[in-house]
Amino acid sequence: MAAGLARKMFSNPRARSYSAGVDAAIGCRPSAKAVKAMEEVGVDITRDHAKHVCSLDLIQYDIIVAMTQFVATLLTKDFYIPKGRLVIWDITDPFGGSLEEYRSCRTTIYRHMRALGRELALSQNTQKAR
Repeated sequence: MAAGLARKMFSNPRARSYSAGVDAAIGCRPSAKAVKAMEEVGVDITRDHAKHVCSLDLIQYDIIVAMTQFVATLLTKDFYIPKGRLVIWDITDPFGGSLEEYRSCRTTIYRHMRALGRELALSQNTQKAR
């Protein structure tokens, strides 16, 4: 869901988003409820599939978002991600929940992404001014 929202919100060709989990069922497609919740806001995630964080070269990413503190701890401890590149959100995975829980998760992710987008735009403008 997060990668789908990021694709929609950050359409700048320099901004790319990828999604991977520390406990991902590799190759699985999004649940019907996740697809439905995202369709409601015009985001198609039907072609997405789960990837494990080990499948990505994490060093190439400027920012890595951890959806929970637990994931953040694993990323810093086991994958050596510097805390300065890590953004931590406290978002409960709706897996197995109701459609309303998926909608709530989508809205929470959207709010965090909107704030992150403002923060990044501000930091980019600050860097340009230097």
